Parts: sequence; C-alpha cells; structure tokens
Amino acid sequence: MAVTPSAQYSVTIRVEMDSAPTDLLGQLTTAIGAVGGDIGAIDLVGTGYNTLIRELVVNASDQEHADAIVAAAGGLDGVKVLSSFDRTFYDLCVALDAKPLRGPRDAKRAQLLTPIEKILGGRVVVENGRFYLKLPDGDMQAPLVAEGLRKLGMLAYLIINGSLSENGFLLWDEPEASMNPRLTKLTGDVVLGLARSGVQTVLATHDYLLTSELTLSVEQQRSRDAGFFALGRSPKRNGTFVERGERLSELQENAILAALAALHDREAQAFAAGASG
Repeated sequence: MAVTPSAQYSVTIRVEMDSAPTDLLGQLTTAIGAVGGDIGAIDLVGTGYNTLIRELVVNASDQEHADAIVAAAGGLDGVKVLSSFDRTFYDLCVALDAKPLRGPRDAKRAQLLTPIEKILGGRVVVENGRFYLKLPDGDMQAPLVAEGLRKLGMLAYLIINGSLSENGFLLWDEPEASMNPRLTKLTGDVVLGLARSGVQTVLATHDYLLTSELTLSVEQQRSRDAGFFALGRSPKRNGTFVERGERLSELQENAILAALAALHDREAQAFAAGASG
C-alpha cells in the first residue's frame, strides 16, 4: 500500500542549476513529482557565474523514497545536487546558529545551565563559526569532546541563545545513546527543568536507567509536568497501541521492564543450574 508523503520524511535538497535554460526549474519540479515527491518550498539561496543555487524542501513517504527523489533531481542535465539532508538536522543547525541572548542570565536559564556547565567543565562558545568548549586550561574544539558531552553542550547553547525557552519545544530521540551512565540523572534533571520552564519536551527512549531516574524525580517532586507513554504492537490489542501513565509503573505494556524481568529470570535459572551441578 502506498504511503502518502509527509513532513516526517521531508528532505532538504540544495542544487546548483545552470541559469541559461529558463525551463530548468520546471523540469526539476516535474522530475521530483514524477517519483511522487511533494514539494513544500523552493528558495533561491545563492547565485554564481551562470548558475543559481536553490533549496527545495520535499516530503517523502520513507527514507528509500527520499533517496529516489534526490536521485531524480541529480539525474537532470544542468542540475547538480550539492547536499541533501533530513529537515530535522536543518532545523537544529538553524537553531544552533542563533546568537546568544544579550544581558545577564535570568534565574531560569542560570538554574538550567549551571549543572550542565559544571559537568562540562566550562562554557560552550562560538568563535568564527566554530563551537568550542571554553575550559580553564584552554579551548577545546567541539569534535574533540565526547559525544555524550556534546549533546549536553548543544542543549546548553540552545538555552543560552533562547531557542529552548518558554513555549519552545525539544524532540530528543534516544538521549542515552553514547552517554556516560553517570550523566543520566543530570540529563533527566535538565529535561524536567525545561518542562517546568515551559518547554514542551518529548523523549523517545528504551533505557531503564533514564526512565527510572525520570519517574523517581517526578514522584519525589509530586510533579504533573511529565507523562509516560508506551507505544507498540500487540495481537491482543489488534495492532498498534498507545498507553499513558503519570508514572512509569502505571504502564501495563512496558518493554523495558519486561526485558529486565526476563534477564533476571535467566540469571536465576543459571544460578539454580550451577548450584545443582
């Protein structure tokens, strides 16, 4: 069954086009439409010698479809694909490109930033278009910083420049990936702090430690700023289901706890087998 293109799989394509053929843009849009691409926006972003640089945002039905759209664009004479990337990364780059807010930090931002900068050991700064971690003994380029710390550094800078502020939002997939487990509590504290500051925050995770830290904090603070959801497929529920609880323990279908319980059962069986042997 064909899937309707949507923004979920949108791809931003930057192309360099010959300026001489006046109908080349029409050919490009026709080629993209022929493979089922849904064009959402076209912008002129630069000019060169006899060339134009345009950026197109195209909705696709899945990643394979997005690849086919990029291939169709690059298959035209007079069109060169310079880059193509998921819109999510583009939006993040735009947010990180914003300048820091002027003036002293307000209490909310200071409360969020202080623990992050303590773990980082310094402040995140931008100099000549490059990110650095400013440490007491010198600046460290962002690519040299551990990936888990870079994630926290990005959050810090988005707070510094106001991108993560009241009425803003954060969509974070698998925060625990490449993250030192000792940073899990801090990550949970920052996420809940953003929620209390009015930032709509959505996490997708399969990590027992992170979900446990979050639910513990919610219970200790008697907070109603968070909700826990389970999303899955089950023959017993006739397909896909969504379940919600104010606490992690309220979820009946919990793949994380189910996997942990299965591990404990195997450990108990192995121990019993070893003891009897």
